[in-house]
Amino acid sequence: MRATRYTDWGLSLEQVAHYFGVMKRFNADGSIDDLEFDPSGPLSLLWLKRCEETGQFPESEEMRLFDSAIRPGREWFATWEGGWVAVRAEGDNRGAFVWLDEVRA
Repeated sequence: MRATRYTDWGLSLEQVAHYFGVMKRFNADGSIDDLEFDPSGPLSLLWLKRCEETGQFPESEEMRLFDSAIRPGREWFATWEGGWVAVRAEGDNRGAFVWLDEVRA
């Protein structure tokens, strides 16, 4: 029986989830959530799209709130090995995460 391939690179969903790892989200109330790869999750899909474009699959690290002055208020920053950083305004549940290196102030 042949395994189903999930990416253009021929990786299975199990492999992709393994490469993503578990992202730690540090919430404002001090709690910590473990975020695994979610095949329909916007952050997972953003990461996967960039992985397929670059051929790199860095492991997730963490997500934290900071006030970086990119926009008014605080932003969520999600990080991966190798310096990959995605950002989204706090409370903007309709807005998408975007790569920090693509944000223009």
